[in-house]
Amino acid sequence: MIKENNMTQKELINAIAKESGLTKKDTKKFMKAFTKVVENTLKDGRILPIYKFGSFFPRVSKEKVVKSKYLDEPMKINERISYKFKFTKYFLDEIMMKNNVEKE
Repeated sequence: MIKENNMTQKELINAIAKESGLTKKDTKKFMKAFTKVVENTLKDGRILPIYKFGSFFPRVSKEKVVKSKYLDEPMKINERISYKFKFTKYFLDEIMMKNNVEKE
């Protein structure tokens, strides 16, 4: 079941504070530190695994030549790095069980 309303940053901080027993102020500090660690790890080109949750990782898209649909000419797209996140099988299984979703 997908709900229309998204969780706000404030709601996330409140939920983490409630779940962890931390104050909202400490939770905000944690969130800032966590995002900085993720940012720095990815900038260094490293994978950041989070136990039973998933991994953030950089991915290199190789240089390629594509045909422009506007100019009718080949265009070169340079190599670039994109950043991805992949959930662990454990986490996905837990979500599916809680939502009664059938595995395909």
